[in-house]
Amino acid sequence: MKEFLKKILNSYRQFKYARLPRFFKATPFLSALYYFLFSNKFRREQHAVLAGKIKHLNELHDNKSNIYTLIRNTHRLEKGLLMRPRREVFALDYIEETVDTFNAVWDYEKHETDKQHKWFYDVLRNYFETSGENVVLERTRKTFENAVNRAS
Repeated sequence: MKEFLKKILNSYRQFKYARLPRFFKATPFLSALYYFLFSNKFRREQHAVLAGKIKHLNELHDNKSNIYTLIRNTHRLEKGLLMRPRREVFALDYIEETVDTFNAVWDYEKHETDKQHKWFYDVLRNYFETSGENVVLERTRKTFENAVNRAS
């Protein structure tokens, strides 16, 4: 009886580790389902990624001056400006966040001495000068210009 149970257990392990993965690798959804049902190898990583996302969202909510968000979004704007052919209107889903974050860190004196702050300013200025007409862009352009004019 013990040998029989051992064979069944070995067959199950062979099936679980050698055959099932071949089926579940077909799509990202099935891969996630496989690890949810049959393996806990990535639970710690999944938990850490989710905790990092929540921390980032809390920082954005609590502190509009998240410099990393500004760096990332400025880089995205820069890429959009360099794209050929360039879209007349782009970045609508993150331009307000970018301008809000820029306004929170904007300091004219830093603009004169800090290359990164100058980069933020230059990219946003170029974006607003070359973008097409849009209600969101008009509103954020005014917010940007008010902050720059207020502090200079």
